[in-house]
Amino acid sequence: MQNLRIGVSFVAILLCLFSSAQPVTKIEVQLDVDDRGRIFVKVFPPDQKSEWRYVIPEIIPGTYMKINYERFYSNISAVDLEGNKMKVKKKDNVFLISGDQPLDYITYQVEQSHGGWRIWDRILACAGTVFTENSYLLNFQLISGYFEDFKDLPYEVEFLKKKDLFAATSMNAKLRSPEKDVFRTNNYFELIDQPILYSEPDTTSFQIKNSRFNIAVHSETNKVKAEMLKPRLTKIMHAIDSFSGFTSEEDYHFIFYYVNKERLKGMFKTFGMGSALEHKQSSIYYFNEVVWDSTFSNLDWIGAHEYFHTITPLSLHSEKIHDFNFETPEMSRHGWLYEGVTDYFAALLSAQYDLSNSITWNMQWAVRTAEKQKPRSFTESSQNIIKKNMFSWIGKIGQLGNFYERGKLVALAMDMEIFKKSNGEKRLIDVMLQMREDYQGNYFPDDGLRDLLVKYSYPDVGEIYDRYVEGDEVVPYEVYFQKLGWTYHGKGEKLPSYGRFNMWYNQEKDYYNVTWQKKNELGLKKGDVVLEINDVEAIPEKMKETKMLSKVFYPKAGDSITVKVRRGQEDLGLEATAKAMKLKYPRITVADEFTSEQEAYRKGFYKE
Repeated sequence: MQNLRIGVSFVAILLCLFSSAQPVTKIEVQLDVDDRGRIFVKVFPPDQKSEWRYVIPEIIPGTYMKINYERFYSNISAVDLEGNKMKVKKKDNVFLISGDQPLDYITYQVEQSHGGWRIWDRILACAGTVFTENSYLLNFQLISGYFEDFKDLPYEVEFLKKKDLFAATSMNAKLRSPEKDVFRTNNYFELIDQPILYSEPDTTSFQIKNSRFNIAVHSETNKVKAEMLKPRLTKIMHAIDSFSGFTSEEDYHFIFYYVNKERLKGMFKTFGMGSALEHKQSSIYYFNEVVWDSTFSNLDWIGAHEYFHTITPLSLHSEKIHDFNFETPEMSRHGWLYEGVTDYFAALLSAQYDLSNSITWNMQWAVRTAEKQKPRSFTESSQNIIKKNMFSWIGKIGQLGNFYERGKLVALAMDMEIFKKSNGEKRLIDVMLQMREDYQGNYFPDDGLRDLLVKYSYPDVGEIYDRYVEGDEVVPYEVYFQKLGWTYHGKGEKLPSYGRFNMWYNQEKDYYNVTWQKKNELGLKKGDVVLEINDVEAIPEKMKETKMLSKVFYPKAGDSITVKVRRGQEDLGLEATAKAMKLKYPRITVADEFTSEQEAYRKGFYKE
């Protein structure tokens, strides 16, 4: 018996040793919601230690401003294995936890980021949290931090929920049940990259080749439904597939939150309205429920832009993004690439596939933005984009706009150079896709992009990089515009016009009306309901089919127009001939006839 006891004890000791030596496998996060819509969080550490640093990100990939995310975390408490409270001290964006015994778990409450009075430290709703009685938009930098040295471990998220709520997300589900969902990611980076929208289910999907695209919508007053968005998103994704031959290898999720603007309060209540944020397998959209037209043409630009981000920076990026430092971030030199090139592809897509996002409008806006900004090296301003305080925040907003707009001009210059050198056989999109394929799951050196672009294209692209990316010069856009038969007209130049006014489609009332006017040749007044233009009924489908609104706002010399409007109870017929007027804003005009060189370029840039 003595030997048996020794044997059993020895086995028990081995089992204890084996158990204590087991590798740490995951970090558990439990979310619970009370009747007031508040979320309570419980996090279990990955190891038995008595001292921890629990880090809340200063910034996340895809955004360019420091946000004090930790201010939305409150009532944080740490409990050791014996049930005793431990010391918790906050230092900047880190919670320092210490005690005599190993940590068992931490608890805290998170407030929604939606709303608030500050503008310089405000979170775009698409990148934040919105809590209502029947919905929860969760971006996880506002839900969970990470334990220092353990952010590469898998995360398991458990959400105790109402029975009628459905989770729209790209995150892998370990369990979906009426009262509880459990999701799993490979690491903290993936947790941040996979937001969740909980709401009553309103979903649909479509397929292109082997790719499944899922659409989920939460509309606070039920004005917008997933099926309403499906035709437009299907058209956009077919266009992207034809343009680049690139669609996601995995399921992709379009997640929309349509807010009732009437319930919002405060001076900055509409801040972030119409915003979106990209993720590797999803994109989040925060829109006003009053949409501009029944075909949802506003998605042509923003939907394409967010999806093209799956090329860069989500797949093609430098080490600054690949090994992102959430605690003390170091920004990449290439905001112009991640935003400008992406936006250029979205504009080019519209030019080739008859979407509503006009490439000439895009480029005239790009020039206007570039000329207003102080000359800066893109690489320097991108590295230094993180704000310091409220006052520097204002200047940083302008620099961020420059990434999109001046960066778009750099992309145009590179694209035309590659088109020329390859005799039309290669484009910038081809270069980006080849680089993406070669660097998938890896990264390029942040200071090595110039040489990489030359390697995949031509030396002249390196010269463009030297002058307009590393240097502070603005691309000589007139040279490139001329190749496409475009002429740029600056503010103050005279062009034919019917005057200053705007017509907008009111979806709720199902008509076009004049939303504002100043001096105009037609005699239009604010509030006029537009019935016909040149004998064409003023409905969205016919306006687009005849390109009538373009004829209204961009007439040529000698053009005339007739507009039938309803003013009060009276129908009026208005007529006018275009007159030369000074431009309030820059404009690009397109030639009536093209040279053989321009025809060659246009065939590469427009769908014929």
